[in-house]
Amino acid sequence: MVSKCVVAMVAVMVTLAVQVLGVENGSLPEDALRDALLKNYNKNSFPSTPMNIDVTKFSVLGVVMHGQINMVDLHAWFGFVWNDQRLQWDPAQHSNIDRLGVDSSTVWKPDLTMYTIGSQDQKHLMESDEQVVVDSLGKVIFVPPMFIRVPCVLDMTYWPHDIHNCKIKIGSWVNHAGLVDLNTDNFVYSSEMETVEDANGNNMTTTQWQITDVTPERISKKYDCCLENYVHLQVSFKLKRDAPAYCWTVKAPVVCLSILTVVLFLLPPKAGEKLVFGGLCLILDLLFIAYTSNIVSYAPSRAPLIIQLVSQQLILTVVSVILAALVVRLARGPHPSPLPSFLKTLIMKLSTVLCLSGYAKLVTESEQDMSSKRNEVEMAEGGGERRSDDAHNVNKNQWLLLAAMLDRLLLFIFLLACIVLLSRFSSIL
Repeated sequence: MVSKCVVAMVAVMVTLAVQVLGVENGSLPEDALRDALLKNYNKNSFPSTPMNIDVTKFSVLGVVMHGQINMVDLHAWFGFVWNDQRLQWDPAQHSNIDRLGVDSSTVWKPDLTMYTIGSQDQKHLMESDEQVVVDSLGKVIFVPPMFIRVPCVLDMTYWPHDIHNCKIKIGSWVNHAGLVDLNTDNFVYSSEMETVEDANGNNMTTTQWQITDVTPERISKKYDCCLENYVHLQVSFKLKRDAPAYCWTVKAPVVCLSILTVVLFLLPPKAGEKLVFGGLCLILDLLFIAYTSNIVSYAPSRAPLIIQLVSQQLILTVVSVILAALVVRLARGPHPSPLPSFLKTLIMKLSTVLCLSGYAKLVTESEQDMSSKRNEVEMAEGGGERRSDDAHNVNKNQWLLLAAMLDRLLLFIFLLACIVLLSRFSSIL
């Protein structure tokens, strides 16, 4: 029994000694396998022809939009898989190692290039210091992190709910489809953007953009220079703005500016503040247009609907100020002659419908007062002057009633125009 224990201990010690000596001599099983695989390996020669490159992964970690130059920066991962028969081994002969990490600069990689590039420094996708993973069957997995700039023609029509169509084109720069082909059967998109939780446990992203509708497409194209077809992968996706706070800082002022135009006709007809208030509304509209022009001036195709809304609102405000000036002029006079009898009869009938009974009462009382004093004033000294004052009072009240009626009609008209305008552009509000 003792002899068996001694033998076991000796075996363990020998094993440990061998491992220690192996570490000291730099001959770990993985190192030995790596040296054996790469001893006569030429990374510049093709493993086999054709090489089928599986594009298996597209993950986005961050998005930065550069609207002024119609570019978007992506911090992304692409996953590429191919088979290299020269990197096969028998796990049984190498301590059952079936997977090995290898420096990517020591093995063959396809010359995949960005066809749609925003920067010359980001042209070659495979130039990365990250390792590749090789299994015993020769399958090579390469998932390099990339910072790529992609052209993205901005569509600001529905800003601030804008959605932009972007495309990434990847393909071999010098090798035709007979040498390097691309496969998207196992393509998977995933978003790896950083999220944080608020106090209520809801997820919040650290960017205002979302990537949706990611669609890969293998495209074979023949160029004038060559007889063979060249294959490239086109990844189309939509970039959607997701910034509720940003949207409300744009939408709320637009709605308020529309309502302010209606408020202009709620002020009394004689109030000179109507013109001051209307001028203030004009300035606010112009300030909003100036603010948004710095953001959407680079939209190459269509003007944003919200800018069209504010521009039309600006025209309505100009018209409202002109009409408000007319109302103030009618209300203040001077008016040497009374209203025509047919017009007076019409506005007296409409006063009740338009809720202007107070102004109609002023006209009626001034006429009754002038009629009751007519005989007394004719016999009194200076009666002519008093008759003139009473007539001026009646004229002034009649014209004031006309101004109030016009003001009230304009209130209804502009209220209807505001509702129609906001309804037309409801898709962005």
